[in-house]
Amino acid sequence: MNNYIYIFFFFIIQYIITYPKFINITYFFKEILLKNKVKKILINNKKNIYIQLYKKFLKENFFNFFKRYQYTFDIGDLVLFHKQLDKFKKKYKIKYLIEFKNIYQFNLYNFLINNSLLIFIIIFIIIVFNIIPNNQTIKSNVKLYNNENNIKFKDIAGLYKAKIEIKEVVHYLKNPNKYNKLGGKIPKGILLVGPPGTGKTMLAKAVAGEAKVPFFYLSGSSFVELYIGVGSSRVRTLFNKAKEVSPSIIFIDEIDTIGRARSTNHISNYNDEKENTLNQLLTEMDGFEENTNVFVIAATNRLKILDKALLRPGRFDRKIVIKLPNIIERKDIFKKYLHNIIVKKNINLDLLVKETSGLSGADISNICNEAALIAARKNKQEIDNEDFGDSIDRFYLGIEGEKKIFNYKEKKRIAYHEAGHVLVNYILNKNKKIIKASILPRGSSLGTTLILPDPDNNNIEVLYNIKKDICVLLSGRASEYIIYKNYSTGALNDLENSTQMAYNMIINYGYSTNISYKSLIDNNTPYSKITAYKIDKILYKIINNEFKRAKRILHKKIKKLHILSKNLLKKEVLFEKDIDLIMKI
Repeated sequence: MNNYIYIFFFFIIQYIITYPKFINITYFFKEILLKNKVKKILINNKKNIYIQLYKKFLKENFFNFFKRYQYTFDIGDLVLFHKQLDKFKKKYKIKYLIEFKNIYQFNLYNFLINNSLLIFIIIFIIIVFNIIPNNQTIKSNVKLYNNENNIKFKDIAGLYKAKIEIKEVVHYLKNPNKYNKLGGKIPKGILLVGPPGTGKTMLAKAVAGEAKVPFFYLSGSSFVELYIGVGSSRVRTLFNKAKEVSPSIIFIDEIDTIGRARSTNHISNYNDEKENTLNQLLTEMDGFEENTNVFVIAATNRLKILDKALLRPGRFDRKIVIKLPNIIERKDIFKKYLHNIIVKKNINLDLLVKETSGLSGADISNICNEAALIAARKNKQEIDNEDFGDSIDRFYLGIEGEKKIFNYKEKKRIAYHEAGHVLVNYILNKNKKIIKASILPRGSSLGTTLILPDPDNNNIEVLYNIKKDICVLLSGRASEYIIYKNYSTGALNDLENSTQMAYNMIINYGYSTNISYKSLIDNNTPYSKITAYKIDKILYKIINNEFKRAKRILHKKIKKLHILSKNLLKKEVLFEKDIDLIMKI
């Protein structure tokens, strides 16, 4: 196809070089004929004039070498033009040759106008055929790790259960005959499901590294293009390449890009292309060929939107759920990343593990890196506990703002607000420790109270405890009302979070109704206006009751509220030890 393009442009350039220059009739008579430059005049079809000059008047130019005629123009009346020629010839004694022809003379401008639609179609076809990738382009979308993949299971901290389950694949890839003799078939595919940053990609690379087989890596978006046939072609090419070097592993990250459940509503060719790509993937994973020794690992954090045909046995036989690391796994992850940076010997690892509850391995890596950057900005030789504390604060709360942007009255109101959070949480949630309370602005927050999640409730949250959390969130606003008898806008974030938590209790977890709409909610509300009215009533009742409970607790402990507020105004930051001392007085 490229050769045709070159030929097309060659003829266009040749035409531009050889075609005469357009002039008007006045210029011809005054600047060319009058100066006796004309050697020959060609009159074609009684309307087109072509002028050939004597060689001595031609400039030494590469392009003029190819031109037979140097100028051209059109005439309206041949008889009138001929009279003017005779007049100039007699008056100025000009000599020239004149020739008449009746042939079609190619004109680029007229050709482009008359054939514009055809030219547009030809150019469009050329562009489409050049955009659709050939095999070489498809190969460029795939990263092949062969002998250079040195990641092993020992290099991955945490993921204990996932590693145990996936090691069976490694055993099969190393010793396939051991399983085949007994008639056993290894799963064709494993789907890794979990939140972002939990190590799904690293786990897939470790499988290839342990088995020492070629590892093809690409994302789901690499398959999808606007043009029909591109995605399915890429799938075929990928699996053919994997079969050539089998046993091998294909890892498709973010498979939900092409594995989304197919719709019966065909809106555009783009949707058709995505479905064609998915159909080709289904065929490759469970076609007529057996024992191809191509193993597929895919990763997603949106399992519910995947097509059911993709999840059935024979394709992705196993689903390994990778959860956020627990306290033991977080400790191992910290040890791994702390090994790569320079830290003091007295680093409180247990405190770091507690403060990062609910974070992924990628988050912990980011915290360690941020601590190193903070220490470097302070010109320290080693990273200490303070740097890690600042790093965690920045991760949760954002960068610290200026200390003196508030006047005393504003700081006092913020101090009472945060003191309300501290006091109510200390009384209601004994298992949720307060790491620190601060009236220093961070990010969009004017003040912050950092509370650790309950370590005993990693998997199941009791609805009663959710109501406690709502009460704690509303306690800052309640404290302001008790002291100032009015509200400020500083509680906006607390109101948003508490309302969302209460809404989830009703809609998702069936509070007071035993009905969950979680799996039904899409773009439309799956319940009637009467039900919506009832939900609003329950929502208002929950929020109102917890706000009243927060006020009751603060009224009973009003002295502690004043003490906490004064200490916050004085120190600006209170840590867990400071809070414990105040509450035990």
